[in-house]
Amino acid sequence: MTIRSHSARRTLAVRIEMRLKDCFRRPSDEILRRKQLEKRLTQNSIKFNNAVKILLLGAGESGKTTIIKQMKILHVQNGFSFDERLDKIHDIVENIHESIWTLVEHVAHMNLKYDSKKNESYAKELRKLG
Repeated sequence: MTIRSHSARRTLAVRIEMRLKDCFRRPSDEILRRKQLEKRLTQNSIKFNNAVKILLLGAGESGKTTIIKQMKILHVQNGFSFDERLDKIHDIVENIHESIWTLVEHVAHMNLKYDSKKNESYAKELRKLG
């Protein structure tokens, strides 16, 4: 098939050129914003999935709030100097270890089963450490 008239060839060339320009057009602000949002969502998702999640259960006055405050001392800049936080790290880690050890001991005493082999092996290691 041949295109005979000059104007028809010109029209076809313009159409092809416009389609090619669409392929190489810069992304609009909306597309850039969407990509940035998707990137942030992905980063937040990775952070959330890598975060350690702890469920604190217990009766009133059992120390749940104390543990949260201790986590803040360790991980949040809240008015404590670096040296003050450093001084408390050993006490806090010891408190957390003791609390988890108590839970593991009670699970063993009550003959409860762990939901995974991995958790069971962690509990065995913790009981060995005492």
